[in-house]
Amino acid sequence: MAIIVRIDKICPASYLANLTLNQLSNLIANTIPHEIGHTLGLVDTPHE
Repeated sequence: MAIIVRIDKICPASYLANLTLNQLSNLIANTIPHEIGHTLGLVDTPHE
């Protein structure tokens, strides 16, 4: 399974959600290992 990060979708959505640059950075930093965990079968929660 490939993980595609759509910067063209993330930037406008983060703006609409009023995320600070620090919050956006933390969100991305936490999402990457989470998705790797899914790929390796380490995370039990299914994608919605």
